[in-house]
Amino acid sequence: MNSTTAPANDASNAPHSLDLWANGQKVAALGYEALMDRWTLSYDTHWVAMPEAFPLSPALPFEPPTNGYAAGAVKRFVENLLPEGRALDITATTFRVSKSNIYALISALGTETTGAFRFWRSDETPPPVAAKPPREVTRDELDKRIAERDEIPLALWDGKVRMSIAGVQDKMMVWLDRPLDDGGRLFLVEPPLASTHILKPDPARHATPHLVVNEHFCMSLARRMKLPVAEVSIYRSPRPVLVVRRFDRVVESSNGAAVPAVRRLHIIDACQASDLPESFKYERNLGSGEHVRDIREGVSFEVLFQCVEQTVNKAVTRMTL
Repeated sequence: MNSTTAPANDASNAPHSLDLWANGQKVAALGYEALMDRWTLSYDTHWVAMPEAFPLSPALPFEPPTNGYAAGAVKRFVENLLPEGRALDITATTFRVSKSNIYALISALGTETTGAFRFWRSDETPPPVAAKPPREVTRDELDKRIAERDEIPLALWDGKVRMSIAGVQDKMMVWLDRPLDDGGRLFLVEPPLASTHILKPDPARHATPHLVVNEHFCMSLARRMKLPVAEVSIYRSPRPVLVVRRFDRVVESSNGAAVPAVRRLHIIDACQASDLPESFKYERNLGSGEHVRDIREGVSFEVLFQCVEQTVNKAVTRMTL
């Protein structure tokens, strides 16, 4: 057993385990027993002792309950990091696992998730920062791939699944050296590099046309109103693509390096903050059928405002909501 990990309910002793890392520091061990669908978590004692340390979520504090963390709480935190829709289908097909196999999916996609954490095999240490992004995507190639995404999913590049962000829309995670309108270049990232931007083309379905323009307008309006939203722009390849600067990434000073380091910031979504499963992402968690449409157990304004009590600056958070 790793001497830096708390021995009680040690997740690293489980049949399957992954380590969680944040910006070069081991944070915790995640354990999994497949037959029982049992999830365990144990924080690294060195991490807990650091002044800048933070727990994964309010449901997974540093001090565990007497009987350990609820297996469901650990699973729900991990589940909410995974993509949805077609990207999830592609991942499951590529790795030949069930879409319900949360552990297998996070093992496959966990090196570049939303927020600060990376999931790594327990017998390995994440490699140091690479010299430069290994795979450039030219503008012509990007336009071609957007046009062909019905045949070749946008999440699949060079035979690898490169999509690990929650959500249903087609997305690409890229490292962008400078704004595209200023001659910037796009790169697909490999561990341990972190992406800096997300590209979102218009949906292939005609049911939601002009989504890029609509989202750009809404985000730009919110920004003009001084709301804390991500920076967005539209790039035309010539097809419109929404370019979203990741608010969970900070590009640090290069200090002469070929590629500046990208620091991952810890964020959680409303489901993680409320300890709810991914299926509760929408307020009508059972759908809009005649007999269930009035059931609203999912994330709602009421649930969001309950989360305010878990924040440091409650007044600012309440005003932002």
